[in-house]
Amino acid sequence: LERGAFGGVLFTGYHAWGCCGGNPLSHTMTTACDQVTLNGVPASEFLINAYTALYFGVPVAFLSGDRELCAFAQDWLPGLVAVPVNEGRGGGVLSMHPQAAAEAIRAGAEEAVRRLRAGGAGMSVPLPRRFAATVRYKEHKDAYRRSFYPGARLEDSKTISFAAEDWYEVLRFCHFVL
Repeated sequence: LERGAFGGVLFTGYHAWGCCGGNPLSHTMTTACDQVTLNGVPASEFLINAYTALYFGVPVAFLSGDRELCAFAQDWLPGLVAVPVNEGRGGGVLSMHPQAAAEAIRAGAEEAVRRLRAGGAGMSVPLPRRFAATVRYKEHKDAYRRSFYPGARLEDSKTISFAAEDWYEVLRFCHFVL
């Protein structure tokens, strides 16, 4: 993929990270993990995919999903257009009517494209110089098995860690252990 080959990325239908009360279906890539962190920040699938877009020089313009994730994303990328369509409450979710959600998503996506065409201010951040990932599994045997990934370290019976300076190496780690 050529850096900057795309004008922006739009994410729809996303949910909060594992162990987050913002969505009863919150998880990161798999339900086998309790929590994934990147540089100490709870990592969602949005964060992993956003780092990947930024790695390739693509601004992150739009997100729809639950309220907790949208709030995190707008704090992290102030120029991002976020449309929360549901909110977790314990084991349940309060959701917008599907037609209202579709209309809000369409309007938000159109606004994101307008902002991109105007320069996309606040839709990119510099990548960290170093990435430290931790994955805490629900079952100790999962952590043990995945701790054999080259460079991974078993931190305790349920947690592995991995660090690299290149995001692509962390992404490769994620694809093998999540």
